[in-house]
Amino acid sequence: MPAAPPPPPPEPADSIAIDHWDGLVNTVNPERLQKTELARAQNIDLDDRGMPHRRRGTSLVASGNWHSLWATAKGTVLGVYNGNLGRINPDFSFMSFGNGAVGANYLAYVQVGTTVYFSSRTSSGQIALETIPATVTPWGEIGGDTFWYSPVVDPTATLAPTFGRLLGAPPMATALAYFNGRIYLAAAKTVWATELYLYNYVDKTKNFWAFEADVTALAAVQDGLYVGTTGGVWFISGPQFNEMKRVLVSSASVVPGGALLVPEHLISPAVEEGSSTPVEDRNAVVMTTTDGILVCLAGGSAYDLVREKFIFPQTAWATSVFRQQDGINQVLTSRDAGGTPSENTAFGDYLSATLIRNGVEVP
Repeated sequence: MPAAPPPPPPEPADSIAIDHWDGLVNTVNPERLQKTELARAQNIDLDDRGMPHRRRGTSLVASGNWHSLWATAKGTVLGVYNGNLGRINPDFSFMSFGNGAVGANYLAYVQVGTTVYFSSRTSSGQIALETIPATVTPWGEIGGDTFWYSPVVDPTATLAPTFGRLLGAPPMATALAYFNGRIYLAAAKTVWATELYLYNYVDKTKNFWAFEADVTALAAVQDGLYVGTTGGVWFISGPQFNEMKRVLVSSASVVPGGALLVPEHLISPAVEEGSSTPVEDRNAVVMTTTDGILVCLAGGSAYDLVREKFIFPQTAWATSVFRQQDGINQVLTSRDAGGTPSENTAFGDYLSATLIRNGVEVP
């Protein structure tokens, strides 16, 4: 006796209630997405509860060739306009520093006290924020020339200038960070450190680390320094420079320009037990990698936010900013991408869908 045919599937509901969205997912084929996953999200933001909000529009506030925008600890915005470094005022007007011509190469910045240090492959300098008007002066009191500093003041034939140091100006660098009294500078595969509390000097015979891959990012947390390279991410910590140890925390390649400091409690709410520093007073580092968005915390702990859900396009350069708007904490990243992977659906002010049953479109 033949088996009874299976019962027909239940009739689908006229509508599906969705009370939240889980964000973009492109690690599976679109037909395998869950009902709360998006194949494309255009001009929307998702809040912490997964509720979509229409993204605000944009307006042109200043034309011209701009790059290297950066904000100080007190909110002063710096940038390069048509090759000149200067201040961007609240009304979006630009005030050049006069002698701040830096060209087209992107700048890295770091602030120590009231002084901002900047550097690129071809130029560097320092800005005294308290001077009015602010001006750019060279970074390095010895004009880029190295000299041998010796405890022997007047060398003789029997008392040579030994046990000295070969000091020089900080090198041109593409990434900067401040940690424990030193400014760290990334130049190709080397990270240099200035002398302790003497930011215009670098010892050319020591106080540097060599890596096997180009260094693309530097950022400091409470107890150490993160170094992003094209071959992975390292956490370096220790009480003294010559005692610092490095640990590989991720094999992901960090995109140049893709490091950002974010208040830790806004991106990783968990409070570390036994910590002497309130989590609200600590920074986390967000790094843009070729695999995703890497969150790096104190102690060398790191995790990827989106690797299992989203594959980013090929990226040669990135720049990021953290903002709080409409009750949403956001890390906004602008990428110079290669164009893959492609997008295939859209989500805007409304959501529409076509139902296919047994190969036939359902009206």
